[in-house]
Amino acid sequence: MNTFIAVMQLLVAAAFVSIPLVRHRYGATAMAGAQAELARQGVRTTVLHENGMRFDAGGHETAAPATVAAIMLTLGCRAGPGS
Repeated sequence: MNTFIAVMQLLVAAAFVSIPLVRHRYGATAMAGAQAELARQGVRTTVLHENGMRFDAGGHETAAPATVAAIMLTLGCRAGPGS
């Protein structure tokens, strides 16, 4: 049972690590798409920036998921077969 719990915790950690990776990989493309949609609708393309919306990975958008991943990794290692 401990092995199952450890694997589940490590999978959760992997999911949280993927958040900043996906944002880093696709953030610029998503921002360009959002700005293009705003322009199509006749809205200023700077409105996202003016309201603090970003699609890239930086600041707390990276720190929060990395912290959760570190906690889950620690718990997963403690619940593993050796414990």
